[in-house]
Amino acid sequence: AILDRLDAYDQELARRRQMAKLYRDAIEGVRHPIQAGGIRNPSFSIYPVLFESREQRDKAQAALTKAGLWSRVYYPAPLHLQPAFGHLGYKRGSLPRAERAAETILALPMDAEASRIENIERVVKVIGEVVGK
Repeated sequence: AILDRLDAYDQELARRRQMAKLYRDAIEGVRHPIQAGGIRNPSFSIYPVLFESREQRDKAQAALTKAGLWSRVYYPAPLHLQPAFGHLGYKRGSLPRAERAAETILALPMDAEASRIENIERVVKVIGEVVGK
């Protein structure tokens, strides 16, 4: 039973890596922070993209929702601004790259439904309409 789970896990990883490649190759006008080679053997539990601005990210998320497609902002505030880390003394502006990423990052669908090529094509089309690509 455990070996069956490991086989299923390997298949799931392969499917997610294929989906990530499709996103990376097809979506223009956004940054793909997880690049092949940048992180060794990524699992792609999520597929994040970085937009030019918070407004563009929010517009893309609204357009995806309207199209019946899932997306999510996982970390609306960077860790150094979370109350749990307040004792460290960081303030807004302390880590500007982390703050910018939190404002512009959006996770795209990486579930079984998204693996259908037509759903990936729909995500790509919606984002392309938002970023003008």
